[in-house]
Amino acid sequence: MIALGWTDRASIPPEPCAALPGPAGTLVTAPARHAATSAARLRLQSACAVSCAAFLPLAPTLERSPDAAHAWATAEGHALPDRIDAVRGMAQATLLAVAPPDPAPASEATSGAAWLSLRTRVQADRARRRAAAAQALRGRAGQDISVRAWPRGLALDLVARRDILQAQMVELLAHLRQADEPALAGWRLTLAGPLPVFALSFADRAA
Repeated sequence: MIALGWTDRASIPPEPCAALPGPAGTLVTAPARHAATSAARLRLQSACAVSCAAFLPLAPTLERSPDAAHAWATAEGHALPDRIDAVRGMAQATLLAVAPPDPAPASEATSGAAWLSLRTRVQADRARRRAAAAQALRGRAGQDISVRAWPRGLALDLVARRDILQAQMVELLAHLRQADEPALAGWRLTLAGPLPVFALSFADRAA
C-alpha cells in the first residue's frame, strides 16, 4: 500500500483507496499497483480531494509506506488534525508562468574563462528577469500570494473554497494576460487545477 495523504475520520475515500485510522489522523492509502507513478498518485489524490470533506495530501512525487507516514504523523502530534481541518472544503489552483528563452549573448566566448564569465552573466540576467516577473505577478494578483520557482519559470498557488476557486483563477489569468506589464512580456501563462491543497501541506517532510 502507498500513502496518499490524510483525511478526517468521517470521510470515506473513493475506491481503490482505503482509510487507515491512526492516533493522529486517518491515513488514505492505495494499492501499489494503482499508485505506482507520480501521475497515478496525483489522480487518486485529486479524487480523494473531491470525495473527502477534508484531504491533506502528501507530495505525489515520492512513494511513502503507511508505516512511515503514521510514524511522522505521530511525531507531529496535535498539528496534523489542525492541518486537516484547515483544508476542509478547500482546493488549490496553480498558475504556471513559463519563462521566455534567454536572450542571445551579445558576444561569443573565445576561451574557457570567457565562457564561464558569459554563463555567469546569463544566469544573473535570468535571475533578475524572474525576480521582476515574480514581483509583477504578486502585484497583479492583488494579494499576498507566494510565487515559487520551478524549472521552466514561476508558479503561483491560490487556495480557496472549492466552489469559487475556478472562477477566481480564470479571472486572475484574464487579468494578467490583459495587463500591460513589461516584466511579463514573452511569458506564457497557463492554469492547472483544481488540485488537492499541496500549498498548505507540510506532509512533504514525511519519510
